[in-house]
Amino acid sequence: MCSDATAACIVALVGAFASSGCEGTVGDPASNARIDPRDETIPIDTTRPGVVSCDAFRPSSVEVYGSKVKTLLTGTALTGAELESLQTDPTALTTLIDRWTATPRARDKLLRFFSTVFQQEGWEEEGLTIQWDEARANMGNVVGTRTPVFALLRRNFEESFARTALDLVERRRPFNEVVTTRSFMMTTAMMVALAYQDERHTDDRGRSTYRTLATRIPRTTFTTAAISPNATLDPASPSFMRFTASDPRTVPSCAGTEIADATANAPRTAFRAMLGYFTRLGADPCRADSFVRASALLSAADFDDWRLVTVRRPASAEGATQFYELEAIRASDELVVHTPRVGFFTTPAFFATWPTNEDNQARVTTNQTLIVGLGASIDGSETITPVFPDALDGEHADPGTPCYSCHVTLDPMRQFFRRDFTFTYSEQTDSDVRALRAAFAFAGVDATGDDIFEYARTLATHPQLARAWVQKLCSYANSADCPESAELDRIAGAFGSSLDFRALVRDLFSSPLVTSASCIEGGTGDNAAIARARHFCTTLSARLEVDDVCGSEQIPPAGLGRMNAPLVPTIPDDAFSRGNEHPIAISDVSLFVRGTYERVCRNVATQLVGDGKKFEPSAGDGAITAFVEQLMGLAPADPRHDGARAILAEHRATARGEGADATVALQSAFVLACMSPSVVGIGL
Repeated sequence: MCSDATAACIVALVGAFASSGCEGTVGDPASNARIDPRDETIPIDTTRPGVVSCDAFRPSSVEVYGSKVKTLLTGTALTGAELESLQTDPTALTTLIDRWTATPRARDKLLRFFSTVFQQEGWEEEGLTIQWDEARANMGNVVGTRTPVFALLRRNFEESFARTALDLVERRRPFNEVVTTRSFMMTTAMMVALAYQDERHTDDRGRSTYRTLATRIPRTTFTTAAISPNATLDPASPSFMRFTASDPRTVPSCAGTEIADATANAPRTAFRAMLGYFTRLGADPCRADSFVRASALLSAADFDDWRLVTVRRPASAEGATQFYELEAIRASDELVVHTPRVGFFTTPAFFATWPTNEDNQARVTTNQTLIVGLGASIDGSETITPVFPDALDGEHADPGTPCYSCHVTLDPMRQFFRRDFTFTYSEQTDSDVRALRAAFAFAGVDATGDDIFEYARTLATHPQLARAWVQKLCSYANSADCPESAELDRIAGAFGSSLDFRALVRDLFSSPLVTSASCIEGGTGDNAAIARARHFCTTLSARLEVDDVCGSEQIPPAGLGRMNAPLVPTIPDDAFSRGNEHPIAISDVSLFVRGTYERVCRNVATQLVGDGKKFEPSAGDGAITAFVEQLMGLAPADPRHDGARAILAEHRATARGEGADATVALQSAFVLACMSPSVVGIGL
């Protein structure tokens, strides 16, 4: 339903969304724009100019860069008042940025950015469960719901450090505290899991023992009797560790009214039951672990009661937090465990992302920590020799081999992790391992230390930290690093002095490095890119005022989210890979990706366009205006507004003329607007 002429008009109109550098014209074979007349999509100029001279530079307009910055920060469109403010005084952008970053939508986008950039997401289930000596997460649902316990727990661990970093930013704490903090945003469910993990100690040989739980919980019982949760978890109660089966039929008839686990693993059975675990591991129906199906004692609220929790080791003669002390944990902002926690790089999610083993011995964990904290990786070019070569692995790093140049730096540094953690990230108690000294020698800094906290302090004061984080934000905004320039030096220097992340966002996002409002010599001529999944989904949800269009927030997804959740993984999104200093941020589009954008847009159209829906065919002209202003984000004062509206109106009329009914014709116009570069592009 999209004629060649209509498609060409759209390209002529919004091809200019690209902030600079597009020299081709519609119909010109040399044009970068490509059209497939068989579909209704609005193509993006996917070829990005390389390094340009300022002599050939064409600056971005305030309409374009104002929209780019607000979309990046919030997903919402420029209001008419904001656009007029920028048209009158472009320097007003810094004030607007401060206003935008204070909104809940900006908070949500920053939360997702932190979760990715601190490498807290994308891990396999086993990466987490192995940390408490479980092969997999055989958990049930939250009582009274169909919500899987593990899905909530996984989301908790993925978000925990992102929320911690966000809390530091909102309290205007020095940003390098993301490396040294010993306080983390946690939920009750997380604290329960970490308390159990600390008790279930696993050494480097894979041997697991309980610190005290073997005597605390010698027996776990499942019964058809109704036992209150308080009684189940009270060591002084005669019903301590007696769990009510959620379905009495799961208790085997041979067991009568109850079945017990009095083996050495009774504490594990209790932990599983507390989280609603269920397993059927044995052929013998009377084995306790062959039926375990209890009512989870954690409520939905226990996965959502976020607060700042300080993690510390027990003082002399002090006991650690026990996982079953549920009411005390719910009221606490302190977790007392033996396993050390500091900064982003000792979180269970980071460890799950970068698990280690006897062969690797924390080398990858160490290197990924450098990548996150300093934006750099050990590559064998280091000229500093560590003070302590004690931990240098001779099997991997003979001085005559190519591997030596990396291992001579990496092996002494990984010892910071090995002195404190086993291969499954329990507390390290092996005196032989702890005897090997640790040394840091990287990028002009050398230091020694006894534990992971010394490693944190060295990273936090490293001169490379500030510049690395400027570049991480550049990659987020432009899908590429910012060019080395005096402007980058200025912003990195200011951030290094203040360590104020909010100020960095204001400084960078109002800079030509992001806006392309003026030339940065040696920079790119165009900072346009596709809207990766996180930007695309947020933009649709925010501009259409629909919760979770892509199904990335709700567990399980509902409504539109349920329809779109299977599609969204096809859209490129930011991610990190092992040893890669730069995020994987695909900045151009393929037919497959464009097809996914269109399918999502069509799903949204079917839900929002029609009689009795958000956009009604009977108010077609008003709906077309809403598509332009609300969805495409073109305020009336934008010089592209009237042309875009005329094109969508013509498209709807053409569809009607080809036999489409009023609803289908309006839905088609919606999809055309949804596929515009202002929605599926950044900086266009």
